[in-house]
Amino acid sequence: MYNVTNFCKNNFLLCVCTGGLAVIGYLGYHTVRQIINGFLNIEIVKHVAQKIFKNYPDKDKKTHLEHTVTPIITSSSSSPSSSNSSKITAAQISSVSLYDIRQASDLEISPGKITAGQGEYIVFHQLPNGKKQEVSSQTFEAVYQLIIQHSPAELAKDGNPEAAANCANRYTLLKTKIKEIDNSLEIVFIPKTLYELFFIEECIKEDLAHGNVCKNLDKSVQYAAHYPTDNKLDSAEKRKAENNKKLFEENRVKRNCWHLCIFEDAGDNHHAGVKNVAYRLNNLLFNTLKPTNEGFTYEQIKTFAERKIDFLKQHRENNLNESTRCNIFKGRVIVSNKDYPSPTTNFGTDSSRVAKPMSICNNRVAQIIRDAVALDCSKIALHSLFLYRGANFANDSVVSSGEENMPHSLSLGSGLFAGCLYDPDATAFYYMRNDKNDAFAIPVPYDQLQTSPFYAPIAHTIAQLYGRGELFHGRTKAWKNCDLSKIERVDNGNSNNHYHSRDHLKSDYTKNELKSEFMRYKAGAIRLKA
Repeated sequence: MYNVTNFCKNNFLLCVCTGGLAVIGYLGYHTVRQIINGFLNIEIVKHVAQKIFKNYPDKDKKTHLEHTVTPIITSSSSSPSSSNSSKITAAQISSVSLYDIRQASDLEISPGKITAGQGEYIVFHQLPNGKKQEVSSQTFEAVYQLIIQHSPAELAKDGNPEAAANCANRYTLLKTKIKEIDNSLEIVFIPKTLYELFFIEECIKEDLAHGNVCKNLDKSVQYAAHYPTDNKLDSAEKRKAENNKKLFEENRVKRNCWHLCIFEDAGDNHHAGVKNVAYRLNNLLFNTLKPTNEGFTYEQIKTFAERKIDFLKQHRENNLNESTRCNIFKGRVIVSNKDYPSPTTNFGTDSSRVAKPMSICNNRVAQIIRDAVALDCSKIALHSLFLYRGANFANDSVVSSGEENMPHSLSLGSGLFAGCLYDPDATAFYYMRNDKNDAFAIPVPYDQLQTSPFYAPIAHTIAQLYGRGELFHGRTKAWKNCDLSKIERVDNGNSNNHYHSRDHLKSDYTKNELKSEFMRYKAGAIRLKA
């Protein structure tokens, strides 16, 4: 009921210095809170939770209600059309404490092999002689199309009423289709956070092997390679753009580069660079993890994630130790570049002067990653998309704190590390690791993606890692008939002058309905660090 073990681990010094009084205080607080809640109308909680997670198959409803903690609040509408239901007042929004919501490490995870959740799939051959073999690029191309077609985003497209059931059954649906290509093919689920960590490690290893940050991380190089040259440029600027195109191709070949695209929009699953990286990651994961036909248990997945955390910890230590840096990098001070900070730079330093620091500087930061992996593998992940955020949980609101009639759009990550290459300012983990911020995720059921108060991007994990701007990550929407140009906290464009339209932030909710709906989803949020 109370996670005393986690409390002691995360507050070890406090427990020792107070002679155990801190533990007694922790237990006392939660006991009193439980007693108080016992006198309140718990049926209202169930009613609200059912509306948040409506339309699940009967066999799964209990699971979601058990693992979505909702405070005692009045019921509200679950769609814009339900305007006659009672609404949650603005004052109640601030009444939800971070400690009224569930922690990721306490969520129920299916026993045995994890075959579905929030994440991707890797594919390989299981040969008749018992040996396993990686797939060719041609085979992967055919399988990749099926993976995209059976992604939660596609299964939930256009408000499909069977979205929740289909997403929960994704593994079986996908495996059946893949067997039609080749009966020897097998698929294994990889949690999204672990998938991202493998990609990040490869980006860092590339830079370390060459002793410098890849110049393809320079956004001007990416723009030259992937966007048409502006005819308005003068001759010198056009020559620079052409040179950047050549530089991109040289780095791609010479370094077997991982930095193959950049997206100003929501991302393109069919971009050649995305498919190239997906194929390379697929075979890397296969050869590294050596999967069985059924996949991995949660205990195995935790072990894999811990190895990635250890790599990032060591990367930080190497960069902080000057003598080690000199030995590894032949006298160079550090493998970094403040002009275009890469994962190598950002995960290798605690300093905000040269980077957007994402280093694993203590166990509390590492716990964010562990909790995200748990979330990916939880039963909630069978039916819901997670939107990640690092901020002051209690203060989050869809209305400007300075102007009541101005919508405030909150930025949420579509993955823990989405945007970490070109837009670390929009990467959830960057904010979550800040001691001043809370770390949490908001689950949005797949059958509510079209009607929720959130814009939720649905591109492949790799496409989101390459994202930049306002369209690759999640956001809260604005109420109907408001002036979209007045939405607070949304950029209009970027240094490359690509304007970000705000049409994706429109909703059919009135102002009060939007506040009410946001409150309900916020009440179902999940903590990612103690």
